[in-house]
Amino acid sequence: MKFQIKRTRQLYEEAWPGVKMLEREGRLAIGAASIFYQGILDVVEANDYDVFNKRASLGAWEKISRIPSIWWKVKAQWQ
Repeated sequence: MKFQIKRTRQLYEEAWPGVKMLEREGRLAIGAASIFYQGILDVVEANDYDVFNKRASLGAWEKISRIPSIWWKVKAQWQ
């Protein structure tokens, strides 16, 4: 599981420049999905990789708290 999470994080990082190629209106949604799914990876790690007995998800507050950083990261690509 550790290997797969590391691999997935690397794929997210490599894919990020592709967000710039999307229509401007879709960049924030795709950027948010990327950041939220990476947050789920953090939860899996925090749960000691136990995905069978503990649900790995982000709550509403965890998502909302990430929106400003998502917006700034996506905005940097608009320029």
